[in-house]
Amino acid sequence: MTYSDYLSKDLSHLESFNILEDEMSKYKTLNHENINWDIVYRYSLDILKNASIEAKICNYFLLSCINLNKEDCFIELSCLLKFLKDFLKNNPQSLDENVLNTQKKKIKDTIALFILETNRLKLFIPKQILTELNENIMDIGNIINHKFNSLEVAQDISTSNANKESLFDTHTNTIANKLIDLETINDREYRGFYLNLSLDLLNNDLNNLNAYAFFFEAMWGKIKKMPPHTEGITQIRFPDSSLINLLQNSKEDASELAQIQNFIKNLVLNPFWFEGLQLFHKLLVLQRKDNVCKIFIIFVNNFLNKFQEITKLKFENGEFLCNISVFNYFLKNEELNGQQKFQKSKIQSKTKAKSLEEALLKINKENSNGSLFSNMNALIEMAKLFDEKGMEQNAKIIYLHLKEKLENTLLKDYLEEYYLFIQGKINEI
Repeated sequence: MTYSDYLSKDLSHLESFNILEDEMSKYKTLNHENINWDIVYRYSLDILKNASIEAKICNYFLLSCINLNKEDCFIELSCLLKFLKDFLKNNPQSLDENVLNTQKKKIKDTIALFILETNRLKLFIPKQILTELNENIMDIGNIINHKFNSLEVAQDISTSNANKESLFDTHTNTIANKLIDLETINDREYRGFYLNLSLDLLNNDLNNLNAYAFFFEAMWGKIKKMPPHTEGITQIRFPDSSLINLLQNSKEDASELAQIQNFIKNLVLNPFWFEGLQLFHKLLVLQRKDNVCKIFIIFVNNFLNKFQEITKLKFENGEFLCNISVFNYFLKNEELNGQQKFQKSKIQSKTKAKSLEEALLKINKENSNGSLFSNMNALIEMAKLFDEKGMEQNAKIIYLHLKEKLENTLLKDYLEEYYLFIQGKINEI
C-alpha cells in the first residue's frame, strides 16, 4: 500500500482535513461519544495516502483503529507502520533535523498510546497481524532509539462468521461473569460498571444520593495511592481547553439530566481534576440539589484528607491538581455544612422557646378575670405545659404551690377534682 512521502503540516486547504478536524475536536470532550470513528478512519487514511504522512494524522488513524477494533483496520495499520519504518530509515537525510526529531517524538508517543490502549482494552487482533504489528513497532523503536512494550498476544480469530460470533459471545459472557466479582475486573471495567449504575439511577431520579455515591466510586474507587511523580510533577495531562470551556459554559437549553450526566462522564475520565469537581458542585448548587451538594462535599473532603499530599502535586503542564483556591472552596463548604447544622439546632431551640412563650401567653389571656377558678386553672395549665416540655422541677414547684393554696382555701365541689388531680401528679414526680 502506497502512502504519501510528504510531511506537510498545512493541510487546511483539504476538505478531508477540515472534516477530520471537526470530528476530532470532540475528542475527550462532552461530545466524545459522538465521534464518528468511521469518518476519522476514512479521512485520515485518505490524507496519509494522498497528502501527508504527518504524525498528527497518524495519531488520528491509530485512534480510529483502536475504537473501530476491526481486522481490516489492523491490517491497514500494519501496512502504515511498515511504511513509516521504511520512511524513517531511508528518508531522514532529506528532512530538517528539528522536523525529524519532532516527528520521531510524535510517532513514539502515538505508538506508545496504541500499545497501552490495545493491551488495556484487550483488543482481539488476529495472531498473524499482531505478530506483524509487533515486528514493525520494534523496528521503528530501533530506528528512533526507543524500546516499546510488546502488544499482548491475543486469541487467534477464525475468518468464519460463526467462529467470530462465538468468540464475541464468549468474550461478552466472560466480561459479564467478571462483573460479579468486582475484585477481579480491571480498572476500566470497574469504572464502567459503577458509571453505568450512576447514569441509570439518574435517569429515574436526579436526586438519588446512591447515583452520586456510585459516581465517586467509579472515579476514585480503584485509586489506592497518589499518582507517581517527579518533584511534584505527574504524567497526568491537564484537561483539554475545549472540555473546560464546554463545562464552564454548560448549555442553558440542555436538561438538568444532560448537564449532570455530561459532568459525570467527563470527570470519571479525569479523576484528579478538582477544578472540574468544583464546577460540577456549583452546577448542583444552581440546581438547588441541597442534599446532593452536602454528600458531594463529604466525598471530596474525605478523599483530600485521605491523600493530603495531593494538593502539592501538579499536572504535566505544571498546573496544580488541586490549587489552594479549589481546596479552600471545598473546605469552606464543609465548614458551612457544619454551621448550617448548628444554625438548624439554634432555630429548633428558638422554635421550642417560641412555642413555650406562645403557650404561656395563651394561658395568660385565658386567665382574664382573676377569679380563684381562673387562677387555679392557669396554674394547672402552666404545670402541665412544663411537664410536657420536660421541665419537671418547674412543674413540681407549681403543683406544690397549688396543693398549699387549695389546702388553705375553703374547697367547693368544683375544686375537689383539681385537688385530687394535683395530689396524684405530686406523687408521680
